[in-house]
Amino acid sequence: MLNKLNRLINKFRQYNSGFNFAISEYQNKEAEERVEFFLRIRDEYLIGNSGSRLKEETKKDFLQMVYPSQDVTSELRKCRNFSSIASLEIGETWIATYSADSKSGAVYRMKLCREKLSAPSQLDRKSVSFLIRMISEFINDNITDQKFFVPQQQITGYEPVLFDAFDTYVDEIKVKGRSHELPLAMSLLSLIFNRALPVNVAFTGALNEFGKIERVSGLSEKIKAIIDEYPEVDTLFIPKRNEFDDFIRPINIKIIAVDRFSDLVEIIFPDYKNLIDGNIKEKIYFEVLKNVELTLPKHLPKTMDTPKAILFTLKYSYNGELGTEVMNKLDLVNEIGSIGKDDSAWLILDNVRPNWYVSFLSSKFYNKCSVFAVTSKSDGFQHAVVVFKRGNVGVKHGDKIPYKLIEQTSS
Repeated sequence: MLNKLNRLINKFRQYNSGFNFAISEYQNKEAEERVEFFLRIRDEYLIGNSGSRLKEETKKDFLQMVYPSQDVTSELRKCRNFSSIASLEIGETWIATYSADSKSGAVYRMKLCREKLSAPSQLDRKSVSFLIRMISEFINDNITDQKFFVPQQQITGYEPVLFDAFDTYVDEIKVKGRSHELPLAMSLLSLIFNRALPVNVAFTGALNEFGKIERVSGLSEKIKAIIDEYPEVDTLFIPKRNEFDDFIRPINIKIIAVDRFSDLVEIIFPDYKNLIDGNIKEKIYFEVLKNVELTLPKHLPKTMDTPKAILFTLKYSYNGELGTEVMNKLDLVNEIGSIGKDDSAWLILDNVRPNWYVSFLSSKFYNKCSVFAVTSKSDGFQHAVVVFKRGNVGVKHGDKIPYKLIEQTSS
């Protein structure tokens, strides 16, 4: 029996579940075995560090069973007091698991860590990249200004890692199934919003690529594990598809069924639209820079007026490729319209990659200007390379026109 108790506490780090098991098994022991068992439990768990995560009622029930006809208040004072977790850090939440083999649940504290661990991953790493794509689409669908969210350093490179209530890495756990996807998505969003999730809230659910929350198994076991291990949690969000399933519904935990990821975001972060339009990092956008001074070729007539030039600079600090969705979000229609209908202007595209995006944006300029150019700075100088011209404007394709910025006005 002690082997199972040690496995529950030392391997799975489920302290109260372990003691509940000890209580259920204690009465099956012979009288002479009970004394040795109690002394070991008291020294290793009740008085030791583990006691700070044993609920007071758990310790009291165990002591009352050992001393059935006595007041156990004095013995209870010798035990470690329960230490509650006051708050979660940014990127942290709870994850409730279910084992179909043992028909039992467990709860852990999940963190997102950048450090690469030598131990095997506890969760399926593939779910991270899939959830990042889903979250990125959600954010870009809700950005109201002309910007595009590109997840790079802010949330990529993180790995979900499980810890126990004492902030100790649980190295022998391998979580199966997909119910971790919803809490993991909320942890990633916590990083993006730079705001911690509520300590009293837990989530369980699978997610599809469209943000639909799909059903999970083992709800009763998960709820029981939450009650046993983390009394800080008083609210659990579950999939809408599980709403009418047969599972325990304790009075001390509020069960809320949600259908979509967006529904949950609106509940947990009611100001999410302001957060998205606010200071989220890694949003790219076009800055319209007017009054660009061109240095025209010397062979042009001196009586020719210097054309008006406008520079469209893509502001970003990311590495790698853009997703093709950017074409539907940043297509320069509004930016071009903001400069008026002066089709004699030179329009210059700056700091844009990859090539397919440059080609797409180029099509937006045709017949809206007299010259379209892209910047070139590879030779140490700042030039606008002519790639399109209309009529006789004094320059030809491939001409490199030096330019400098006189005044910058952000659109």
